[in-house]
Amino acid sequence: MTPRTPAPGSVTEATCTRCQILKPAAAFYANPLTRKGLHSRCIECMKDVGALRREVPKTTAAEATCNVCGWLKPSSEFHVNRRRFNGLTNRCRACAQDYYQAKRRGIIEYQRQHRWEDARVRMASDARRRDRKHGRESDIKAKDIVIPRACPVTGKPIYHGYGVRMAWSPCLERIDKSKGFVKGNWRVVSWEAVEASGWQLTRT
Repeated sequence: MTPRTPAPGSVTEATCTRCQILKPAAAFYANPLTRKGLHSRCIECMKDVGALRREVPKTTAAEATCNVCGWLKPSSEFHVNRRRFNGLTNRCRACAQDYYQAKRRGIIEYQRQHRWEDARVRMASDARRRDRKHGRESDIKAKDIVIPRACPVTGKPIYHGYGVRMAWSPCLERIDKSKGFVKGNWRVVSWEAVEASGWQLTRT
């Protein structure tokens, strides 16, 4: 915004709504949306208001009320936030810790669910690709794959999401090797069980 020099015949002066002083039009910023074509506050008052908004409190309040639990607590129970008027956060330390722990648990659960979902998609896609390569019939879909918590062969837990293939990673195995991945002809086992039964035989 730039100061406006009024054209001949237009408004030559106006009163600031903050300091209530009658000033020439050059002391106001231009605002074409108003009737006079000027801001309601003069340039000096607008700069003062901006400075007050940017002012950082040098001291914190002795006590404050938590917006979550509603308790009045001393300032030592809050984190410092210099951007707020009292220099303290709106949540106490205990409520803030509970909030972020719950948020972290939600994120971890979301990631865990999507890791398993992505694993099923990749396993189904890989199985269909292998059946096409060898000319076998295949009707496997990601939603039909159920990854057990433990391997049915070794009895050990199955995990996923480490980014590399490990002994406990899930893998699809055909029960009848003469057929493709059709309904009822596959099961999910760990890579340890696959390698123990013969990697070449199972992966073809």
